[in-house]
Amino acid sequence: MEYDFIKKGRKVRYTWYNYDHYRTQPPQAVEEIVTVAGRPRNIVTKKFVSVADCYYYDNVTEVLCEFEGGFKEYVELEKLSLYNEIHDLSDEELCRLFNGCVIGSINLADYDNEFGVDRREVHRFIEGFCEEIGWDDDLCRACNFVDFVRNS
Repeated sequence: MEYDFIKKGRKVRYTWYNYDHYRTQPPQAVEEIVTVAGRPRNIVTKKFVSVADCYYYDNVTEVLCEFEGGFKEYVELEKLSLYNEIHDLSDEELCRLFNGCVIGSINLADYDNEFGVDRREVHRFIEGFCEEIGWDDDLCRACNFVDFVRNS
């Protein structure tokens, strides 16, 4: 997967692992939404590189990101991924999102998706949709879900 979405001003998901050195707990994944604030550069040479030259398993490229607190820091490109809000998706993508989820599941992993939408947001929208239609199988269709998202 190419990093063609690493453009200045784009919101991306930054994921790293928090290690607890005092206990024998496994590392916990931590996610934060950051804004791309600069161009990608090589970690070693500090020279800027083209976005077209960045790939998913690239551990020698970093990009300047702005955090919620206002400070800026370079982050390894492999720790960044696409972030979208559910309203950013097209109608076709919303249909695929709805059909790819396990409706009624309480396990958040069942709401993981290829579109970069936060699984908690997907779960919240699908639960709200199902509550509004009353869990009726005839109405629980992707086309009705698209209308629900567009009207909310």
